[in-house]
This record gives sequence, C-alpha cells and structure tokens, in this order.
Amino acid sequence: MKKTAFTMIEMIFVIVILGIVAGMTFIQVSSVYEDMMQKQNSGELESEAKVVLDQITARLSNSIKDSLVAMASTDGSGCEPVSSDTLDVSKKYILAWVGKSDEANLGLWDETLGDYRPGWSGFVDIDGSDTAGHTYISTKGSKLSDAEKIIDQLIGQQNPYSLSQTTNSPVAIYFAGSGSNTNACNDFFNQTADKMYKVKKADNDDTKLEFKENKPTEISEQYALSHSAYAIARDGTNLYLYSFRPWLGQNPNANATNRKLLGQNVSGFGFKWSGGLFRINVCVSKKTPSGYDIEVCKEKAIF
Repeated sequence: MKKTAFTMIEMIFVIVILGIVAGMTFIQVSSVYEDMMQKQNSGELESEAKVVLDQITARLSNSIKDSLVAMASTDGSGCEPVSSDTLDVSKKYILAWVGKSDEANLGLWDETLGDYRPGWSGFVDIDGSDTAGHTYISTKGSKLSDAEKIIDQLIGQQNPYSLSQTTNSPVAIYFAGSGSNTNACNDFFNQTADKMYKVKKADNDDTKLEFKENKPTEISEQYALSHSAYAIARDGTNLYLYSFRPWLGQNPNANATNRKLLGQNVSGFGFKWSGGLFRINVCVSKKTPSGYDIEVCKEKAIF
C-alpha cells in the first residue's frame, strides 16, 4: 500500500481548524470563569450588605422611636422627621436618632441576686417625685451609681462623672408621652428640646434624679435615660456612625473624628417611613478583575 504525506495546504487547514476550536474553547472557559467570579463577588457583596444592615438594625433597636429624623448634612441642617411628606427622595439624607442607654438600664451583675441589678428602672414613683416644682423624680428600684459607672465607661467620662455634673450633663432623660409632639427635630435635636432634659443623680439618694437646668413641664410614669444621639452618613464609599448630644447643642460633626466605620464599598444608603413601617436600604458595589461593576442592594424593615 502506498502512503502519501499531508500536503502543505492540508496542514495549514488543520492548523486553522485547531486554532478556531481552541479559540472557542478559550471563550467558553473565560465565560464560565467570569460567571463564577460574578457569582462569588455577588455573594460577598450580599454578605457585606447584610452585615451593614444588621449593624444598623442593632443600633436602632435601642432608639427612642419618636426621635427618628432625616438631616441634609452632618452639621445638623435641613432636619425633618422621617415621616415628613416633604422629604426629597433625590437627596442623600442622613439618618439620626436619640438612643436609650440600655447598657446602663441593664446595670451591673449582682452575685447575691444572681442577676443584673438595674442601673435605672425606667419607672417614676409619682407620689415620691416633685410634681409641682419638677425639680426631681423618684425612681425606685434603681441604683444610679451603677448606671453612672457604666455610662462613664461607655463615653470615657472621668471626674466629674457623668451623672454627677450640675451643668452640661452628658445624660438626658426622656419621658414617654410627654411634650407637644410637634416636630421630632424640635423635640429632640436642639439645646432647648421639648423632650430631653439634662439630669444628675442626687448626692445622697441612689434612686433620685434631679433637674439642674431646664425642667420638664410634665412628668410621666415611664422614662428612659440617654447618653448619646446617633447619626448614619456616607462619606465617599464608606458608611459611618456618628455620636453626639443635641441637649448640649451638638450636631453629628461634634465628634466626627471619633466616628465608627459601619461598612465599605457602600454605593447607596436610603430609608423610608411608610404606613408605620420604617425601611432601610443599603447598596454595596465593587469592580471585578475584568472591569465589570457589580452592585447588590438589600432592604430591611425595622418596625
């Protein structure tokens, strides 16, 4: 049998075919790899968005519900209640609220009781309080010296201690159902707020809170202590938590150097009050190695 070799044309034809097959295979492999990377990046972004939302939810869980407001800037300007119909959806608002001092409410561990001993009980003994002059309230079941120790540690306060200051107290009290309920910005976010009053503990009574500056016009049976208000704002692609004290005339910028990072790669942050339900939306994004932009948004209803 006679054997013949490949001609040059046949060899070139085979090489071309193999090149086409190899090119198609490379495109398919590249497409599968890109799809895999996009899914991986999307999963990572979804986890990041969830972590940010969980942090915000945890912070808001100790908020005074009526105090939620939107601000146009961290300087406190453009303040409006979150339920306002005049909020401009095109603006990048800052979310702000006054927080309850839950850690001080929980108190310190008592070995004898085998439980936590409340720092402040949250209840007013109306009969034992000065309801005429509104100079003090009696809060039985409290151990305010324990509450002071906890607040001191949380805010880094040293002598004079947080609940022992006769002026410019870093601790304020809120009475449930009190005030005019006119506007959350006026009620909570100025130095003469209608619902927040600076207090100190009595020198010789661990269950008595005194008003040394502005006094409430009415006292209710339930109260909460606060050592800080909070604000959430974007700065570039980072989302930060600010702490400040409106009853001392402060806005979020007051302690901007001590702001806490909540999340990175944040491309969007928004919130909406709708029918008694408060929704928060967070978007995070990143660029893949091949240059594609991926964005993931998650939303959560708070209450």
